[in-house]
Amino acid sequence: MRAQDFLLLSTSTSPFLSLTDSAGLLHREPAAAENLLESLVDAGLLTPTGLAHYQVPVLAQLYATTLQTP
Repeated sequence: MRAQDFLLLSTSTSPFLSLTDSAGLLHREPAAAENLLESLVDAGLLTPTGLAHYQVPVLAQLYATTLQTP
């Protein structure tokens, strides 16, 4: 599930994600979205950029595009 969530987040039009925006994209409550986002930070797939804000690094976005291709 975490991989699918990462793919969904990486398709955002902005590389910067707020907790509120992420929760909306993921169709989750903010607390559940925050737990997921923090696990993606721990995996090196997101970078925290401030309080409740994250960035999908360029290399992680490129990696996600390879996973979306059949």
